[in-house]
Amino acid sequence: MSDEEYLLPDGRRVPHHSELARIDREVRESHIRAMSRLDTEGRRAYLQRVERSEGPASADLLKAAYLVEWEKRKAR
Repeated sequence: MSDEEYLLPDGRRVPHHSELARIDREVRESHIRAMSRLDTEGRRAYLQRVERSEGPASADLLKAAYLVEWEKRKAR
């Protein structure tokens, strides 16, 4: 995958600046904001809901993105 491509949860690769990529980034950022207000059990339940509604790949990508954000916050 090149720097100009964006991987969607369904496995499709789209241009990084495409509308689909923008929407996916916004949805993921919204999920991360919601998860940051929850405790550990709440985050687990939230990821389960995402998995049921958006699929396992989406939940896995969200979990990875959340962990990156968590590490950034801890480093501050």
